[in-house]
Amino acid sequence: MKKAFRFVAVAVIRVAALIAAGIGILAATNPTDIRDFLTAQVKEATGWDLVIAGDLDLEIYLAPSVVVRDMVTKGAGDALKSLFGN
Repeated sequence: MKKAFRFVAVAVIRVAALIAAGIGILAATNPTDIRDFLTAQVKEATGWDLVIAGDLDLEIYLAPSVVVRDMVTKGAGDALKSLFGN
C-alpha cells in the first residue's frame, strides 16, 4: 500500500512539473521573435514576403502550436507571371 501511494505521489509531482515547465516556456517566449522567424522562413522557402499584421498566440495542448491572425504574402504577382508567362 505504501509503494502504491508513493508511486501515485511521484506521478502527480512529475505531471505538475511538466505543467509548470510549459507555463514557463510560454511566459519566456517573445512573440516578436517567432514573428521574425516565421517571416524569415517563408522568405527563404518561397521568396515571398510574409506580413503578419494580427496577433500571434502560442498554445500548448496535445501539440504545441502557433496561431497567426491577419497575415498576407507579398510577391505572388511575380510568381504568377512566371508560372503562366504573362
